Amino acid sequence: MINKNTHQYKSYWDTYYTKKLAPEYASGFARFALSFMQPGRKLIDLGCGNGRDSLYFASNDMEVTAIDMSETAIDTVRRGCGDLPVTIAHDDFVHSKVLIDEKYDYCYSRWTLHTIDDLQHADLLRNVWEALKDGGLFFVETRTISDDIYGLGREAGPHAFIYNEHYRRFIHPQDFSEQLCLQGFELLHFEEGRGFSKTTESDPVRLRVVAKRKG
Repeated sequence: MINKNTHQYKSYWDTYYTKKLAPEYASGFARFALSFMQPGRKLIDLGCGNGRDSLYFASNDMEVTAIDMSETAIDTVRRGCGDLPVTIAHDDFVHSKVLIDEKYDYCYSRWTLHTIDDLQHADLLRNVWEALKDGGLFFVETRTISDDIYGLGREAGPHAFIYNEHYRRFIHPQDFSEQLCLQGFELLHFEEGRGFSKTTESDPVRLRVVAKRKG
């Protein structure tokens, strides 16, 4: 099954990565997440973009699967991975076989949860829970309803808007917390605030989550 929103706005992301608008250094969230990880483990990067975090994890002794719908993004990862232990998948990260048919120690989702709708969100939580080994960790950084651009553009569903030709669904933190717990996760870290993705131009509100799969 194709993620309809990611597929519909695929050209947006292809253009974004063609123009090399994304930074190439590891994100702050990747560095934060690494502090919870042990070397030599298996990780999947859900919506890896240009692969900056995938390559960072691989260079820190992780066996990485990098998946993204954008062919341009995946080509960038392919050119940059060299001899690093990275498996590359050009696919929908919600329903891909590389998620459903494999087992991982870590599932990593940075700025991708808000690109899918509510039904895909529910599917992803189930698929991630099934994909994780007992005690495995799910890392999420995402936009929330407290985001500065929440409500801008054309409404496209519950807490979802199309703004600047880009679909975004803003996460309600309390709802997300309850969904994770109902799915069988234990929350190790759950924090909403500014300072997570700060640049010289903005300091947006983000939610950071580390959730553990309970057996």
